[in-house]
Amino acid sequence: MTDVIQTACERASASGLMPSDETKKFLLKRVSPNNALNFDSLERYWVVLLDELSQILDRILAYQYVAKYRKILNSGPQELAMAWQIHSQSLRSGELYIVQDRTCEFLKFLSHVGRDCGITIADQTKTFEKAFKKTFERRLRERHRVVHAHERPSRESRIISLSGQTSPLPRDVIDGILQETFEKTIPVLQRVSSQLGKEPPMSVEAVEKIHEEGAVNEARLMLDLVAKALLTTIGLMK
Repeated sequence: MTDVIQTACERASASGLMPSDETKKFLLKRVSPNNALNFDSLERYWVVLLDELSQILDRILAYQYVAKYRKILNSGPQELAMAWQIHSQSLRSGELYIVQDRTCEFLKFLSHVGRDCGITIADQTKTFEKAFKKTFERRLRERHRVVHAHERPSRESRIISLSGQTSPLPRDVIDGILQETFEKTIPVLQRVSSQLGKEPPMSVEAVEKIHEEGAVNEARLMLDLVAKALLTTIGLMK
């Protein structure tokens, strides 16, 4: 795939084709004005595209670990674990939003460069964005809830708020609420697992495993969506 883009850029440059003004605007979002002077032709535009794609893929590959940091942090001070409980919620949904937004911008840039190089392009920006939002609707919705105070907090947000250092509730009351929540949640997860033909969770540890596996699965879904959009854009996939 990268060979296709590199070859197209180099051939376009050799043919005397030049980047359009719109393409130059996208370049200036990614390199300094001084560095942009080195891109007077299309020859090296593939380097910028590849760098942008690599950054997106690095985030996706690292995403699976957002559900595992807690195991390390739990061995530290209690305040650290409490802080992580708060930050982890916005981190996971925030990473999804970053991948969505940066991939959309990458696809726009790729489409402009491709057209300048004479490639038949099928811009997948809107198709990708729609598919991504549908696939990760719940987490992206949770991001909106966390950011905006007028939104009614989700059950996840309410549970996380109990772990804060300033909670007015006594520890035993908080433990009771969390225990009650698990008692309500685990049967639901058991029913869903049975319907999916999987072994139902019977403990907190089993629920944590589902949580971690969910992050891995979400990373795979992101990779699939990005790959499909990219390959379709340059005509390597229908």
